[in-house]
Amino acid sequence: MKRILSTVIVATFSLALLAQDNTAILNKIKEKAPASISASFTETRSSVSAPKEGKTFTGKLEFKAPEFLSMEYDNGELFKIDGSRMNIHRGEKELTFDLTKNKPMRNLSHLLIYAFRGMVQELVDEQDTNLLISSDNGEYVISLVAKVQAVKGYSSAVFRYDSATGRIKSMNLVEFNGKSTSYELK
Repeated sequence: MKRILSTVIVATFSLALLAQDNTAILNKIKEKAPASISASFTETRSSVSAPKEGKTFTGKLEFKAPEFLSMEYDNGELFKIDGSRMNIHRGEKELTFDLTKNKPMRNLSHLLIYAFRGMVQELVDEQDTNLLISSDNGEYVISLVAKVQAVKGYSSAVFRYDSATGRIKSMNLVEFNGKSTSYELK
């Protein structure tokens, strides 16, 4: 009985220390996240039918806190979030969304903006995901996994942050249908 009780106490203490470490990492990312980023990026879009044969795009990214993100692609595409508006321009299509009225696009907007601002805990709370944190070669690897399957949205998102600067370096988003999009900032 004493052995079981001591095992439970040690396990509880270990979990409490792990939670403190995770909270410290999330706080560090949030505190150090830059208020603006200007960078080149590479995006790879993979389909369900050919996940290893993705299409790669390049472009210029501008982020300014609190709610501005622009991705201008070298092929002429544009993705922009500016406050409560999202604009997408691909080929002949030009779409504009009012994020106060369109929940799926608001969720996407928050996923991206919160990731750039280092607001991981707010994202976890808002989108009701499980959180996994690890370290790898000077980077914090933050994984969010949806608790519930859905028709639209993302089943998982993985963000990599520079542990010294708090700057986001890459993200990989996987939709419930299996499509994935990966971004790498340079």
